[in-house]
Amino acid sequence: MDAVAVDPNTTGENVGQWTILPSSFAGSTRNMIQNCQDALTINCYHGGANLFITAIADSNWPEIKDALLPGQKSSDRPDIIVHVFHAKMVAMIKDICKKGVMGRTIARIYTIKFQKCGLLHMHMIIFLHPDSKLKTPEDVDSLISAKFPNKDTDPELFDLVKK
Repeated sequence: MDAVAVDPNTTGENVGQWTILPSSFAGSTRNMIQNCQDALTINCYHGGANLFITAIADSNWPEIKDALLPGQKSSDRPDIIVHVFHAKMVAMIKDICKKGVMGRTIARIYTIKFQKCGLLHMHMIIFLHPDSKLKTPEDVDSLISAKFPNKDTDPELFDLVKK
């Protein structure tokens, strides 16, 4: 009734008509449900995920700092942050999936989101080939390390990790 009252030329035939977005419309509810179902099917088919990786953009990356004009902050240029983050994630996916730095990969699923602070982050699930699956604690330790580098032999890496 409001639409007819505002515009006298409105006939009311199409007012209040449902519009259903297809699952191919990115970001729609149907699209998200389809993507979730696809991910669950991939997980079921490959017998469970092996690695869950989170990567977070850093506004202090040199590639971002070097591209800023004098007086600009990284928060002023989200386009640069997105560009650099995308390039780094493409390189990381290539290292993991094509070069096999963590073992032979047979599938991957990932999503990229913005955090509340405005920086991007990616969650990625990796499915490894049965020959590369991590079966023992030693296998896990061969990929994951939670130690500071030696301060005397590698001070630059030590400062980077400490930061």
